[in-house]
Order: sequence, then C-alpha cells, then structure tokens
Amino acid sequence: MRFRPTRLLALTVLAALLTPAVATAQSVLNFPRVISSDQVTTELVVVNPSAVTVTVTYAAFEANGSLVVGVENPTTRTILAGGQEALSYVELFGSADFNGWVRVTSATRGLTGFGLNRNGAGTDLDGGLAAVSGVRFVLPLAAEDGSTKTEVTVVNVGDEAANVGLVLYGFEGESLEVTDVVLEPKAILRQTLEGLFPNAALEGASHVQVGADRPVAAQELVADFKISGSDLGRESGVILGQAPSGAERQVLNQFVTGGGWVSVVGLVNTAETLQTVTLTARGNDGSVLAFAENPKTVTLPANGGWRGTVAELFSVAGTEELESGWIEVESLVGRIASYVGQGYTNTPSFWVVPGVEETEGAQLNVYQKLAEGDGFFTALALVNPTEGDATAEFYILQPDGTTLGMATLEVAPLSRISAFYRDLLPAALVYPARSNVTKIAFQRPIENEESTDH
Repeated sequence: MRFRPTRLLALTVLAALLTPAVATAQSVLNFPRVISSDQVTTELVVVNPSAVTVTVTYAAFEANGSLVVGVENPTTRTILAGGQEALSYVELFGSADFNGWVRVTSATRGLTGFGLNRNGAGTDLDGGLAAVSGVRFVLPLAAEDGSTKTEVTVVNVGDEAANVGLVLYGFEGESLEVTDVVLEPKAILRQTLEGLFPNAALEGASHVQVGADRPVAAQELVADFKISGSDLGRESGVILGQAPSGAERQVLNQFVTGGGWVSVVGLVNTAETLQTVTLTARGNDGSVLAFAENPKTVTLPANGGWRGTVAELFSVAGTEELESGWIEVESLVGRIASYVGQGYTNTPSFWVVPGVEETEGAQLNVYQKLAEGDGFFTALALVNPTEGDATAEFYILQPDGTTLGMATLEVAPLSRISAFYRDLLPAALVYPARSNVTKIAFQRPIENEESTDH
C-alpha cells in the first residue's frame, strides 16, 4: 500500500496492519518475507503483552535454510512488560543486504509480531502478521499477467526436509497446474506464479493451495493488481496463508464503495464439495443495507473461487454516494477462505485483509504498531457479530509498556465502530506517535482490525 494524502473519508479505511494478533500460548514468530536492500526494507515489530520483561531471540535464515553468517546471529534482546520493539533487519543484524526470513522465539508465551515492508521512497508500505505454521494453506488471491505479479513464499520452519505440493486452481475448481518441491530444513521457496506454474493459463487463476508433510508457513504478495473494471495497477498487498476450518460464519470487517472508493471481495471454497455462500452487507448500525441484491448467494464449486467488487456482488447502483460497513459471510460446511481489498478509484492505493472466522473472535487483541502525526494516521474497525451488547476497553501504550490512555467503547449487537485513533482517545495522542502499541480487551469475543495510512 502506498501512502498518500487522504480525505476525511479515510476514517473508515482498513489497511496495512491487517487482522489483530491474538495472544497465544506459543512465542514462536515466523516472518516469511524479510528483505534489506536499496529497494525494500522490512521492519520487524514484536510486542510483549505479558506482565514481565521478556528475552527474545532473533534468528535470520538465508533462502537455503542456513543461518546468516558474518554477523551476530542469532541475536538476543529484551522487551519490557507490555512493551514493543520495532527494528529493521539492519538495526537487528548490522548487515545491509538480505532476502530470507527471520524467526523470533521466547520462553515467555503470548508474544505477537508484525512484519512491515516499505520501498526505498517510502511510498509503498504493507505487511502482515507473523505467520503460523501448518500443513495445509490456501493463498486466496492468485493473479498474474504482463503487469500484475503474485509472489508466493513458503518456509519450511522445521528441522527436517519437507515435501511441499502447490496447486494452482481456476475459479471453477479446475486444477491449472501442480508443482511439487522439496524444501530443506529452514529453507524458503519464493517465486512468482509464472515461475511456479510455467505451463498454466494464468489469466484464469483464482488461488493457490499449499500442502506439506511437515509444518510450513505461507504468505503471498500481490503487486499491480487490477480491480475489475479498471486498468489501474494497484500497489502491493500481503496475505498470509489461510487455513479455513469448519466454521460456517465469517466477518469481513470493512468495505467502502462509491464516493471515490472501490472494494473487491474474494471467496475460495476449499471443501471437496460444491456449496453456496450467503453474503450480507450491513451498515455500522447492523442494518442490512438497501442494495439491489442483499443478501447475495454465491455458488462455489469444490476448490472453486469467486472474485469481484462489492458493487458487482450486491448490484450497488451508482458510484457517487459512499457506502461503508461490514460483510457477514455464511456457508453450509465452512472451509471458506475470504478477503476484502480496497482503495481509491483514481489512485493505485490498495490494501487487503482476510475474513475472520466467528470462532476466532477474541476477548484480548494486541495491535503491534500505530502511527499518528507527520502525515500518518491510524484507524480502527470493531465489529460485534453477536446478538448481545459488547463493551471494549481500548488502551494505547508506549513502547516501554506504560499506558498513555484508556477509553471504553460500547458496541451494539451486529454493529460496527470505525474511527481514527485520535478520535477514540485524543488525549493520548497529543504528540506524534510512530511506534506505540494498542491493546483492546472485550467483555465478549469481537471481530476487529486496524488500519494505518498517510
């Protein structure tokens, strides 16, 4: 995503920081795409939401799986209780040139992480959470032509060689090409669709499925993507590999259409059977928006996909009036991967976030970084997909773990709050904040996402 001046409408932008990190019992953070060059710089953000100071170890691996040599690697640092550390590869290891991946470990459970990539001019910025490992993932947006590129990264996070199979699927569920690779311990595969599937008809590509016999992590980066109806190449967007479960309900926390905005929705059916998916566009108050086709039912073949704009999906008439809200996704058997991407209609801006399964709603979420001042802003979208009232306590913390302020937010059933941080908690942002942490605690599980823009 490229940062550029925005209007007040950016109040509802959902962008760079993707989904929130939920504190878990495992403090192994895998960053699949870490680059240090004149063209691209990766910043690694690690947050310690615990009540004690922790020791963390950073280990950098070359593409072939070997540890980077000639520098202090691994390197160990400490993060204060409730604190954060945001460092580039150069700041961590002192070496300027790198294209590999980094693992962060700690004996203390519950740490969270985020990797942020930016170009040399600072005009293209996007990233993703530290990747979880598993043996089956879907990369839900596969698009490549003369200008659009999709870069796939798969990391063997283990100590044994992994047999990895990648299948490129079309929208009707047809297999376009299969590629099998062997990844040595700690090695990575990083390649475009054309490099992975040289014989496939890429114009019909929908998504990539990744399967392995050992735990791997997967991530994709899509650059110069073209939204339906426009020849404008969009800026880079990062999507982590998704592992859909049997959850039958998901939430797409944010869409904006009309008034100079466009949103694209993607769906992938990873089940081995045809199923119908019902999508309902709701306003901030939870009401079903008065679009021509809302709710809308989409039929997905086994391993099939669907991709289109919100306007196309719900038959939204006209483009002058801005409409925003959230989308409820309901399926028959689950195993649906979903995402929503959005940006301005007349500029290349683009950011993409995955759908959140209802079972993943959490009562504590940590956002690793916020940016306010110097032309930057951060916004937050909270969705309460339940039939009961929800209360959220919204905290902003400094990198040393001290609390700058707290606000209480009431989120009605099926409703959404979308606002700038500076409007949610203005007293805590009286000075530029470029590395602060935010934490949100809820009385009931709630879906939420954060966005940063410039």
